Order: sequence, then structure tokens, then C-alpha cells
Amino acid sequence: MRSFFVVGVGSIGAVAMFVACSSPQPSAPGPAGDVVAACGTYFDSLGKREAACAAQEGIPLAPGSDFAPDSRAAFVEQCRLTLGGAGTAITPAYLTRCAAAVDKLPAGCLPNDPQNGVAECMLPPGTAAVGAPCSDNEQCASGYCGKEGPDGGPAASPRFCGYCVATPGEGAPCAESGRVCGNGLACLGGTCRKEPAPVGAGGTCATRQGDDFPCQWGLECLQVAGSGDVTGMCGVLPGVGASCTDRCAKPLQCRGGTCVAPADEGGDCPLSGECRRDLFCEAASKKCRAFSVVGAGAACGAHDGERAAFL
Repeated sequence: MRSFFVVGVGSIGAVAMFVACSSPQPSAPGPAGDVVAACGTYFDSLGKREAACAAQEGIPLAPGSDFAPDSRAAFVEQCRLTLGGAGTAITPAYLTRCAAAVDKLPAGCLPNDPQNGVAECMLPPGTAAVGAPCSDNEQCASGYCGKEGPDGGPAASPRFCGYCVATPGEGAPCAESGRVCGNGLACLGGTCRKEPAPVGAGGTCATRQGDDFPCQWGLECLQVAGSGDVTGMCGVLPGVGASCTDRCAKPLQCRGGTCVAPADEGGDCPLSGECRRDLFCEAASKKCRAFSVVGAGAACGAHDGERAAFL
């Protein structure tokens, strides 16, 4: 299901639609000042992680991205409305507790969904019954706010508002339905099952066709020779100078079987993929160059290295 970690970082116009999906508009839990402060604390915690992760990967944190500083006001406003949404059980206490837990985690990038690896960040189920209007999964007791078309398929155009929909329970098939499993369940092998605990170093992990057996915080699912892309072993990605087959610790690259640092600006890129992620390989010179970032109204994309500024 969609994570609260990535909702609402967008235009305030879209944010304002949140309140139209349920009527009457409820008030957010707790004093307004407490809600805004907790939303800000939550954003700041995730923002620090995102900035550190971007630096680890050798790229700047792009303006306008989910937890960039210029997204804070929009996030806090959406967060305030989310906490006031009918049925949601998210509270300022949840936000501050989750932020504190994230701050204590070892250095490194956050997983795609921190709720899968941080107990304090597991979302509480909502209270809205099946059929109740909603805009976010966390409002629904079932854990799913459906926005599909009348036939259960994708709507002809994106919908912001929807209705709480029943989700498959434990043991029910899930691969064909296209819908998420109920709270606390995951779609494993085409069946809704209890989410497995993260696997430790040396344990077997797998990610294939929606089956997810995650590794513990700070570990990666490393491919095991002869296993294809079905299973792997949880471990730490190799560092600089170590032997490798396909992946290395970020921002290193696996070249010629060895983990090496990416090429800096002006460096050689004979195979076109050797540059840092914030650079591009100029086709004519085979050198790593900085992008030419242009503003509104300027031409972009016609030549190597041109791209629009984030506005």
C-alpha cells in the first residue's frame, strides 16, 4: 500500500482536495500547534536521512524531491490534513516516536518503506469502514482506499477520492486481484501471509514477482551464484577495491570485477557509464561533464547534458 512517508509532498492545490473526500471535515487529533510541530519534526528527521543518502550516492538532493527543504511547507500542510482525515489513527505522538526511532538508526539510506523495518513507524490501522469515503489507505480499517473504476480495473483518469475497500485476508489469493493484502499481511507467492521478519546476515532473501523477503537494516539481498534472480543471501555490499559481480556499496561501481569510485567531472568514460550520478558522459569527448541546468522558458533536452531546472 502507499506509504505515509511519501504522501502529500506536492502542490497545495492537490492537498486541499484531501478534505473533500470525507464529510464533515474532522479536526486533527490534539492541539493544532502540536500537530504542526510533530509534522515538522517528522519531515526534518526524514529530510536529514534523505540528504545523507544523496551524499552517500554521490548526488545532490534535488530541489522539489520528497524531503528536500523546499518541500517542507507542502508536506507539513498535507500531514496536518492527513491527521485530521476521517478514520486515521495517526497522531502527533506516532510521528515524534517514529522520527526519534529513525534518528537512532545506523547511518545509511532509508529503505523504500521505513515502515517495513522500523517497529515504531508501523502505521496504525484506520477506523473507517468498508464503503466509507477516503483519500488515503491509512484512513481505512481494511488498509486500502480503492480508487479503481466501476469494473475494478484502473480508472480512465486519476482519482484523488475513493472508498474503503475490503482487502484479502490471510490465506487468500492476491496476485490476480491487483489489490493489497490486509493490514499486517504481504502478498507472498500469490497468497496473503503474515509479513516475514527481516532476515539477518547470511540468511536467505528473495524478491520476485511481488514476493518480498527483506534483509535487516543495513543489509542487501546479494545474488548467490547459481541461484538466478530468485533467491539471494543477506549481506553487506562490497567496498572500494573489493571483488564484485554486479553491485557495490554506493556510490561505487563494479567495473572489471572490482569496486571502484565513479569518475569525477573531466574523468574518462569510455563505456559511458563511469561518471558520478550527477554528471553525464559527453558522447564526443567521452569525458564526464556537468549538466547544463536551464530555467523556465529555455530550451532543454536537444543536446547532451541539457536538462531543466527544478522550479
